[in-house]
Amino acid sequence: RMLVRARAAPLQLQAKLLEIQRITTENDAKNEELLTYMKNYRQTLLDILDQLPHKIFLKDSHGKMVLVNTVVAKAHHMSIDELIGKSDFDFVDAETAQQWRNQELEIIKKGSETYVFNDTIGGETKTLKSMKMAFFIPHMNEVGLLGVQTDITELQMLRDQAQESKKLV
Repeated sequence: RMLVRARAAPLQLQAKLLEIQRITTENDAKNEELLTYMKNYRQTLLDILDQLPHKIFLKDSHGKMVLVNTVVAKAHHMSIDELIGKSDFDFVDAETAQQWRNQELEIIKKGSETYVFNDTIGGETKTLKSMKMAFFIPHMNEVGLLGVQTDITELQMLRDQAQESKKLV
């Protein structure tokens, strides 16, 4: 009896190892499928952001770009990858960048703010309606700043022209 068990043990062990290998292979395939799904889902969301005519950006708790759409990249004459990790300190003088950073920290504290301002990048001035808000970034486990800016330059010019016409009348 002991001899039969002794001879059966390697076969049982071999069967268990094959079962473990089968389960591991199945899990690897499922993990690969899930990773592909997540990559495609992420790309779909990024493609949606790129279809919108607004500047959309997400900054981390240190004011560095975590996510930007193509409109932001074009405004800076850079690629999206070049912008990731950059902050306002990379684009304007330190005093201005610090003012903007302080403003954004205040916005994060109070939750959100919407305002209109003139923005000059690369010598071109645009009138932007800017909506900024505190935004929790789950994968970083921190609160950053989400910004959506809409170019209202033409609308503002029409408003100004309408006011000038009223003054003349």
